Amino acid sequence: MACLYYQLAIGRAERGCDPDQQRRAHGADSGCSEPPTTLLKEVTRFASLACSAVYQEREEECQRVAASLGWHTIVAELDSHPEKPAFALFASPIQAQGAKEVVLAIRGTKTLHDLVTDIRVAPITFPLDVTAVSGDEGEGEDGEDASRDAYWMKVDSDNGTYACGGMARASEWLFSQMYPLLADLHSQGYQVVVVGHSLGASVAALVTVLLQQKLPLTSPTELRAYGYSCPNCCCVGLASQLEEHMVSVVLGDDFVCRLSPSSVQSQLRHLEKHRHEAYGQLEHDWDSLVQRATELWKPKHRVHSVGEETGGVSVVMSSLLGKRDWVEKGEAEEPMMDRELVEIWIPGRILHIYYHHGVSRVAEVPRGHPSLRSLALQGTMLSDHFARNVLSALKAVQLVHQAPDTPPVWTPFDARDTCQRCANAFSWHSTFTSETSEARARHNCRNCGDLVCGPCSAHRQAIPRLGLSEPARVCIKCHLQGSSTVLVRSGDGADD
Repeated sequence: MACLYYQLAIGRAERGCDPDQQRRAHGADSGCSEPPTTLLKEVTRFASLACSAVYQEREEECQRVAASLGWHTIVAELDSHPEKPAFALFASPIQAQGAKEVVLAIRGTKTLHDLVTDIRVAPITFPLDVTAVSGDEGEGEDGEDASRDAYWMKVDSDNGTYACGGMARASEWLFSQMYPLLADLHSQGYQVVVVGHSLGASVAALVTVLLQQKLPLTSPTELRAYGYSCPNCCCVGLASQLEEHMVSVVLGDDFVCRLSPSSVQSQLRHLEKHRHEAYGQLEHDWDSLVQRATELWKPKHRVHSVGEETGGVSVVMSSLLGKRDWVEKGEAEEPMMDRELVEIWIPGRILHIYYHHGVSRVAEVPRGHPSLRSLALQGTMLSDHFARNVLSALKAVQLVHQAPDTPPVWTPFDARDTCQRCANAFSWHSTFTSETSEARARHNCRNCGDLVCGPCSAHRQAIPRLGLSEPARVCIKCHLQGSSTVLVRSGDGADD
C-alpha cells in the first residue's frame, strides 16, 4: 500500500512536469481524431438514462427521471441477482418528432449481486453454448485456483470469439427476457438503442452482439449501443465487430476500463521494481511526523515574503524523477508469469475524455492506444469511473468546445521550487516533507496557469470563459481580482 501511495504521487509529478503530454498523446500522430459534434450530442443524450435513471432506488423514481427527460417507461426491473442485472426499457413518445426509439438501459455495479457478476471474469466462448450457461467456474476446493487461472490460458481465439463469463451469461439471460419485445418494437419501426454504465455497458455490448445476429437490420442506425465506463470484456474480434453499432466512453484515468490480465501483470511488476524507492519516501515522512509531534504540532508559517520568487529548474522534481529513471534503467525483473494470457478489450469505437490544462477534451482513440492498455496511477483513477462524473464530463466537454477562450499555459511542476504567489516551498504548510509530498503540494491555477501552493489556491471559482461551469481551483490573485462568479472554499469544488 505504501508503494501504491507514493507511486500515485510520482505519477502526478510526471504529468505535472509535462502539462501538454495528454494533448500530444491524443493527437493525429497517435492515430486519434476529434469526434463529430453530432456524435457527442448523441452520446450525451443517452448518458442520463444509463448513468442516472436506471440507478434510482425504486421503479417509480426511475420512471420519474425518465419522464423528465422525455421518455416513457415500459419496463423497470431494478432488483438484480448474480448474472441477472437490473435494467429498464424506455420508449420515445409516439408523437415525438424524428425517429422512434426504444432504449434498453442496463445498470452497472450497485449491489453485492452485481459484484458477483463482475468477479466471474474467466473468459468463455461467446455467444454461449446452452451447455455452458450452467455451473460455476472453478468448482472444487483443491483445484479451484488452478482451474480459475487456467481459464485465462485455454481460450483459443483462433477457434472462435469469447467474453468474460459473468457478463456473457448475464447478456444471454437479458437477451432471452427482452428479445421478443424488442423484436416486436423493431418491426413497428422503432430504432433499438442499448445503453449501460460499467458492468451494464459490458452487458449492453454483448446483448448488442446477439441482437445484431437476430434482428433483420437494414441500416446500422436501427441498432445502436452506447457504453459508459465500459470495462475490457471481450476478444478483439467481438470488439471490432461492434464498431459499426457501439460507442464506448472512457473518462480520464478510469481504473476499471484499464483492467486486463496484461495491465495488472505489468503494474505488479512496476510496483515491485519501485518498492525500495517508496519505502525511502515513507521513512522520510515518518521522521517528519515524529519531528512535528515533538514540537506539539506547532503551527507553520510562511518564511519568505512575496517578491522573493525563484525560477529555474526544480531541484526537487529533478531529484524525484531522476531516481525513477535510475530504477527504470536497472536490471530487468524476472517475469511473474511465463505463459501468455488471453487478452480482453473495450468494445466498439472508443471516445476518451481527458484533461488538458484543467479542461475536459475528448478524442476518438484506437483500441490499442497506450493510455488504455496500462493502469494509470492517478488520484482520480477511481472517481473517474463514477456514473455522475461521466455524465458531468460529457457536459463539460461541450461547454469547453463552446467557450470563447482557451485555457492558459500551465507552468510545469519542474519549472520552479517555490510558489509563484508567496515564494515559499510548496510544502511549507505540510507535516510531510518528502519529495513525493512536495509533488502533491504543487497546484496549477485554472485561471492563470501559475504554479502555486495549497494555501495560495484555497478557493474554487467557476470560469465560464473557459467552459468551466463547476468550481475550479484558482490562486489567491485570481480570486481577489476575479469577476462576479460563485466562489467556495477548498474542499467544495473540482479536483486538484
